[in-house]
Amino acid sequence: GGGAAAPAVSGGVVFARRWPSSHKIARLRSPLEKPCGEGCLLLWEESAWSAVSSLARGAAPLLAADPFSSRHADPASRPIALDVVLLRARSGVAAGRSLFGPSPRGRLGSVAAAFRYGGVGAIDYGAASGVVAACSLPRKGLPPPAVLVWDWRTGVCLQAVLLHPLPPAPPPAAVRPLRFPIGAQVACRMGASLWLHGTVADHHVSHGEGGGVYLVHLDRGDSCVVPVDHPDLVRGVAGGEALAWNERAQAMEVAAEATLALHPSGCRFAVGMWHAGAAAGVAYSIGFGPGRG
Repeated sequence: GGGAAAPAVSGGVVFARRWPSSHKIARLRSPLEKPCGEGCLLLWEESAWSAVSSLARGAAPLLAADPFSSRHADPASRPIALDVVLLRARSGVAAGRSLFGPSPRGRLGSVAAAFRYGGVGAIDYGAASGVVAACSLPRKGLPPPAVLVWDWRTGVCLQAVLLHPLPPAPPPAAVRPLRFPIGAQVACRMGASLWLHGTVADHHVSHGEGGGVYLVHLDRGDSCVVPVDHPDLVRGVAGGEALAWNERAQAMEVAAEATLALHPSGCRFAVGMWHAGAAAGVAYSIGFGPGRG
């Protein structure tokens, strides 16, 4: 308040670079981004790959005890695979790797199942440890996730661990289900910041010239129709966990997101599981390397 304005800071383009079509960064289709400190940006996406052709291109096999073979031609037996590029902001140098998870039919099949079901929840790179770590998506109750740790230089998987048993996978739904059953206690948005509590009385109702997915009897005595099943319009209020549709799994799953951060100097990383739209969650500290779980 009242102080002199800060002097302007001049800026400019540090570098401009174009990569050949054969470079890993040019082959990424819709990558996700993760700033990794030390002036690095991690670009990654799950690979649409053929395990046999990937091996022919020189991709490092996961866990030397379980090399690739022709059995991976069956899509159900393919490990999860990530195409990852590490871009160094200071120089513009980009290095790419293909990182593979364990075989769904091997001794680490439960780890593979956790990642194949919902994909990667979060990922990070640590320059000090030279590893890339990833965790699976949050599950109901926010238990510890499955984790994968790779050596960045070689692409070899150093650790694959499932820290909590997997529940039975629900069968894919023929029709996208609604989040709230009849009788559920919910809050309906009636204005920019006004939410009124009520009870779900019916599904897929007609109303005037249109319709909605929920008929809710409000606690104040009247009713409302919710046009679409979206957290911005209707949310649960009776405890428990909010649900969201998982396109990959084709099932309702907990509405939560994962974060992951590698320790800047040690063989440890933190994983956070956070409920969507709520100041609630849990954090786990996980060690990796020999003798770590």
